[in-house]
Amino acid sequence: MSKNIKDRACIIGASSIIDPRFLKNLDKDFLLVACDGGYYHFLKEKLEPDILVGDFDTLDENEIKNPGVIFKLNPIKDDTDTFWAIKYLISKGYQEIRFYGCLGQKLDHTLANIQLLAYLKDNKVKAYLYTPDNSSVLFLLRNESISFKKEAKGKLSVFSYGKEANGVYETNLKYTLNNATLTDSVPLGISNEFIRQTATLTVKDGTLLVMAPTNSF
Repeated sequence: MSKNIKDRACIIGASSIIDPRFLKNLDKDFLLVACDGGYYHFLKEKLEPDILVGDFDTLDENEIKNPGVIFKLNPIKDDTDTFWAIKYLISKGYQEIRFYGCLGQKLDHTLANIQLLAYLKDNKVKAYLYTPDNSSVLFLLRNESISFKKEAKGKLSVFSYGKEANGVYETNLKYTLNNATLTDSVPLGISNEFIRQTATLTVKDGTLLVMAPTNSF
């Protein structure tokens, strides 16, 4: 698939990525966007992103080599570098965006990036936010259901992303929920466990922030 017809993109941020070697495998199917200091992950692997964007407060411009396109932003701006990149990708019609190096280190940016999952949900773009070791992924579920693979292992945590999430069902997990209401002040949905059955998660009315093992769905 050529670069100009891809509809999926990855944004690589400056936070921790424990093993960035996987970036080499993403190039075939994803447009790769480095946000500011996220460029260092590419340098480590002797790779270049398709796009480099940032105000370069965490990246030394003298270390920039040969990315496909550079967007240098004014440091006096309302949007984070990541948010600017998201708006750009939406304007170009991308339907799925994955985030790496966007959790941890700076708590304020971590919270901002979780909020951006909601922005993308509002814009009907699939969005996945990966942990530094790529073992887990965060995403939003809104008035919908998802099924997990029978082979899924590990923990599943769900939180109300909003005052209430109503009609929450968790089936074929160690702990079940049946038409439950989750709120933004009680973490009832934390650390459920897969039990080698095809599990499902449903929310009838509201939005859930879900943290699941990578490749569990």
